[in-house]
Amino acid sequence: MTLSTLRTHWSLLTLAVVEVAVPVVYTAYPVAGEPYEQDWALPVGLGLLVGTLLVRHCLAAAAGRRPAGWAWTLAALAVLGAVPGPLWGWENWYASGVWAFAAVALMVLPRGAGIGCLAASGAFITGATIVLATGDGLPPGVIALWALYSLAGVVPPAVLYGAVVLTRMLDELRATRVELAEAAVGRERLRVARDVHDLLGQSLSAVSLKGDLALRLLTRDPPAARVEIEGITTLARDALHGMSAITRDDCPVSLATELDGAVVLLGAAGVAVRSDVRLPDRPPAAQQVLAWGVREGVTNLIRHSDARSATLSVTPAHGRMRLELVNDGAGRGDGRGSGLAGIAERATAVGGSATAGRLPGGRFRLVVEVPHGGEERE
Repeated sequence: MTLSTLRTHWSLLTLAVVEVAVPVVYTAYPVAGEPYEQDWALPVGLGLLVGTLLVRHCLAAAAGRRPAGWAWTLAALAVLGAVPGPLWGWENWYASGVWAFAAVALMVLPRGAGIGCLAASGAFITGATIVLATGDGLPPGVIALWALYSLAGVVPPAVLYGAVVLTRMLDELRATRVELAEAAVGRERLRVARDVHDLLGQSLSAVSLKGDLALRLLTRDPPAARVEIEGITTLARDALHGMSAITRDDCPVSLATELDGAVVLLGAAGVAVRSDVRLPDRPPAAQQVLAWGVREGVTNLIRHSDARSATLSVTPAHGRMRLELVNDGAGRGDGRGSGLAGIAERATAVGGSATAGRLPGGRFRLVVEVPHGGEERE
């Protein structure tokens, strides 16, 4: 339990104790008239019992439940509120137990029944006050004033019930905030994992290809091998820059750059590429989704297929931009990897879609579609 939760619960308990303590103190030590003959220990002891039962119900109600045996304790509070006053002549006692009974009734009974008990408690306190004031021979105006004052006795139980409801709402709010924080952390972890996969997958595949090519060229064409090694260095720097961008949630990719890089990378891998690219001006969010689709599709093609040829197209179709990448060397996967799932997630965020799967003849196709005016949604 956090410090703020403890503070809220202690405030509730303080209110409950004060609600019981004031009438009990007035009963044991009257502020006007002759002192009672009874020893103060009896009203204080009964007050402690009433307060204990009230606190027990307050804590349970604040937790959104009813305590075991609540019906018996509610009946006990009704008896403790109604009997000691006329039995021992404790004029100030009526409010103590009756207030506790009304407050607990609001906590454990259905709303209508709880309000009915609150009204009955107010009527009981008011009626008892009128009877006692009449017996003392007070003037009608004073009796009316005391009756009105007693009728206000419905306020403390209602206030305590409101405090219980507020405490429960605050606890639920804190729990919700914790859940939202955990969900935000989880989303951020998924984002980092997705960006790391999407950003580094192609870079590492390109490093591997260029490394193999540099080894083959090292003995027969050292200058060409040197060019490939320099390309590896450039790729490593780009990957390092991309890692820094991931921590800032700032990983922009260019569709035109990715398309050019895809043709070069597939050519280096020995894949013949036919391309059909038409790039009208589109919002950055939509273009980035297509760029990520190109990057992921080419990475998967290189890593998971034996393709010798591929078709890459980015064209407008039916009010949407459509990326299609088809190769002739489908691997054993079913197109449901985490990378393709990340592309589908990016496409969905701008109102688009992404699908991938096998085609007849050992081919594999990736299709990403985004609306022409696609902008990222929250």
